[in-house]
Amino acid sequence: MPRGSSFPSVPEEHHPMLDCAEKHLDLEARVEALEEAIVSGVPQQSIATRFETQYTRISEVGQNINARIGREVDSLRAQMKAGFAAVDERFEKIDLRFERVDERFQKIDLRFEQIDARFQKIDERFEQIDERLEQIDVRFEKMDERLENVEKRLDTIETLLVRIDAKLGDDRSN
Repeated sequence: MPRGSSFPSVPEEHHPMLDCAEKHLDLEARVEALEEAIVSGVPQQSIATRFETQYTRISEVGQNINARIGREVDSLRAQMKAGFAAVDERFEKIDLRFERVDERFQKIDLRFEQIDARFQKIDERFEQIDERLEQIDVRFEKMDERLENVEKRLDTIETLLVRIDAKLGDDRSN
């Protein structure tokens, strides 16, 4: 190392290979000088101590973040549970309304069944009336036949009366 540098150097009269302990101490002194010169921040601390301090700080920040996340998650879970409870309550109310609607539809269905039964009775009555009208039509047809026969007889009687009247008129004139 050049002279005048802030780093300690090995004296020229000693050869570094001869004394390992001295070399080790010299290297430690150089590392400390480098740490003080290169790493800013807290003086008189080694890089390892500074890394450990940073690691500890980062770890604490991470733990704080995890704790906050945990609290937020717990809060969100509580909110979600409350929300689900509210939704369940709303669905229960809706279910009650649907039950009422179902009851109303059942009453309406019952009314339609009663109306259908009445219409069936009315249809049966109309069928009976149709049967009676058919019977009356048959009777009227028979009456029409009888009246035709009576008319034919009356025509025959009228013809006979006209003939008799004509004979009587001839006999009176003579």
